[in-house]
Amino acid sequence: MMNDLNSESALIKSNPSRTEKPISFDIGCLPREVQDIVLQLLVASGNDELMKLADTHIRKLSYSLSNSERSEFEQAEEAFFKVLRTFQFEINKRELLNPVDYAQVDPFLVGEWFKPDGEFQRAMPEYEFRKEQFEMASAVAEAFNSQSHLVVEAGTGTGKTMAYLVPSVLWALANKVPVVLSTNTKNLQEQIFYKDLPLVAKIIRTPFRATVIKGRRNYICLSRLEYLLSNRETELTEEQMLPLAEACVWVFNTATGDLSELSDANKIADKLASNSEECRGRKCVHFNRCFLQRARSASLNADVIITNHSVYFSEPEDKVIALPKHAQVVFDEAHNMEEAATRFFQKEITAYSFLTTLRKIRFARRSAKKSLQKELKETGFVSKIKTAILENKLVFEAEHKDFVSETIDKIAKQAEKTRSASISLLLALGGILHPGETVLRLRPEFLQSRPWLERLPLLNDLQDSLFELVSSMEKIESYFNVQAGQTAPEEATAISYQNRDHRNKFVSETVSEFSREASIIVEALQRLVNDLEFITSGDDGNWVYWVSGIRERGTNRLLGGLFAAPVDISEYLAKSLFEKKETVVLCSATMNVSGSSKFIANRIGLGVVEPERIMSLCVGSSFDFERQCLAAVPEFLPDVAGANVESENLYVDALADFVGRLAVVTKGRMLVLFTSYRMMTQCAAGLEPLLQEKGVRVLMQGSGFSRERITKMFREDVPSVLLGTDSFWEGVDLIGEALSCLVIARLPFDAVNDPVVSARSERVAQLGGSSFKDFALPNAIIKFRQGFGRLIRHNDDRGVIVVADQRIVTKGYGAQFRKNLPVKLKKISDSDELLKMIGDFL
Repeated sequence: MMNDLNSESALIKSNPSRTEKPISFDIGCLPREVQDIVLQLLVASGNDELMKLADTHIRKLSYSLSNSERSEFEQAEEAFFKVLRTFQFEINKRELLNPVDYAQVDPFLVGEWFKPDGEFQRAMPEYEFRKEQFEMASAVAEAFNSQSHLVVEAGTGTGKTMAYLVPSVLWALANKVPVVLSTNTKNLQEQIFYKDLPLVAKIIRTPFRATVIKGRRNYICLSRLEYLLSNRETELTEEQMLPLAEACVWVFNTATGDLSELSDANKIADKLASNSEECRGRKCVHFNRCFLQRARSASLNADVIITNHSVYFSEPEDKVIALPKHAQVVFDEAHNMEEAATRFFQKEITAYSFLTTLRKIRFARRSAKKSLQKELKETGFVSKIKTAILENKLVFEAEHKDFVSETIDKIAKQAEKTRSASISLLLALGGILHPGETVLRLRPEFLQSRPWLERLPLLNDLQDSLFELVSSMEKIESYFNVQAGQTAPEEATAISYQNRDHRNKFVSETVSEFSREASIIVEALQRLVNDLEFITSGDDGNWVYWVSGIRERGTNRLLGGLFAAPVDISEYLAKSLFEKKETVVLCSATMNVSGSSKFIANRIGLGVVEPERIMSLCVGSSFDFERQCLAAVPEFLPDVAGANVESENLYVDALADFVGRLAVVTKGRMLVLFTSYRMMTQCAAGLEPLLQEKGVRVLMQGSGFSRERITKMFREDVPSVLLGTDSFWEGVDLIGEALSCLVIARLPFDAVNDPVVSARSERVAQLGGSSFKDFALPNAIIKFRQGFGRLIRHNDDRGVIVVADQRIVTKGYGAQFRKNLPVKLKKISDSDELLKMIGDFL
């Protein structure tokens, strides 16, 4: 019997790397069952320091774990799962109301909440009335009442989140129906749930239920955790034992099962994520402990559900999975809806696609234990069946045993043949790309060209291998289905069980598990077959197809991935969203281009909705940008429009020199936004030696930090310059003096070699529009406005924006960018003058 550590501190901590905080957790207050698992994993880590640390704690227990047999670990594992919390799942089945039965929410009374001396000011004495927020809240209530769709542009500082939260909660309570709120980012989801909704609850003073629902892969799967614990020697390296131990401590304490709660340094989170292919639903032994099921149950019973665009678009139309039936939905960050829907529908065939599927069949790797690394350990479907036969878990009639053995041997060979054929094809596809190219459109004429036709034999070989593998897997699936009693052919002969009375249930469960696993593999293989056929046929006119070069980790070989994405999703959104929902509210700080929401409305399908069903509202920002913001374009920097590589290098060198001088004036506190990763890294290389001696830290996206971690570091009280590309143009909230200067290196036009961008440009031209004026320019302006929005986030903020791209003043279209800035852009021709101006302003 093990004794607890009596709540004494038992801190386990890893050595920090250059880019991450260490994994750190205290096991002193944990139950014996959790301590047991954690200490055994530390012993298995092979790390002398951790083993010594573990041994220190083990001495406080009644026996040493260093020589524990596997059976003892299995017992500890079983005890560990028993102490995890369980949940009760109750689903409140609610039917949608007939619109004539809706209880109205008075827009005037909703607006009153936001007025001086209203509910918000009584709850928060520091609250400031904003006319824009008042107008938006009233408009949202009116849209619910009239079953209309509403398009709202609400500038930064409006308080748009509260403006849609209050009428949404009031509507849900008045009508006893759920309202769904969808965001583009998980950060905004959490801000709404943990910061904004508690304030609304405090003011409304009427109980309501709210929950956050994320995508499946955000939640831990306890079956995956159990699998990793049982197969740690083959699935994990010794270095991954500590992250697994951290996960065991965390899963005991967590209330949500959200993997984002694990430390940045935990590199096995992806291995623990839930996935639809392996989920057994109610048949899972951990169903009553399942965090995903808990989140879904809470969602189906909630009044207000906060989700994200990816989850929303992944919901099948014919059944409820994560979201309850609803007629009202609010999309925040709605300018991203087209991109979110496109990501969901995109198809891809890569080396990883084959690896993840074929590993389910057979996977061999060296043991994690250094002392056993000469041994090759096998996992997967084939290995499990062989092991079950050897361990007498399955006993067959003679002819059945021969059939199963021969079939799984054939499956193992076919899986290896398929793996080899996939690599051959993907290597050949990588060879299609010319030096310097990263993508190649698979246009109809290219599919008839010599380079493609030369690779068709390799494609045919892969398809043949896949068909053979699918056929064999279907045979073994059918066999186990019969034995599991899922089908009942007249001549089916059941497996003979030894000691039938007490073994029957055990063997039956084993057979059922093989049946289920075979079905999962067949489904995954069939998806590969279908996607491969779809992409390489390239015959759907509303899809774009391309090859993208991907460097293979370890070998650095260039493999070609196959991809496809829809060109126009407006019709899908019109039919599945705007025609089916009573009210869709679309809001963003950047819904408009030059005062009109027509561009985004047409892109997402709102353009075909009856005009009388659409309301629109544009409310400006409550910030005084003329007082709070200085905007300038440094005319002394080189112009690189249409330039060659040499002149672009000169521009980057000049930009790095100027940013280095500027960072001294601003004491860091600077965000530099790029449209090119190469340009960003080149600028960083020039900046670091300039700023190191000045005590200013250079942080760069993609240098080993997650976006969340690098943003947190930037907020620290250390003078810093942050260099970022695409994901930093929006969704980054840096309030106060953390950010005082924003530099936009280049106007954010989409890359012309992006297959989806080029296909959509062509579609606009085919319909009689201008691919530049009607597509490229509006998209760039929206992103430009998003980038500017990083600077001023509060009434007390004060900052400088430097647009380092001369095109904003030298090109005719530059006027459109200037028109969409809320402050006049000053042209400065002398660097010293600009630096002095910025220093004086700040």
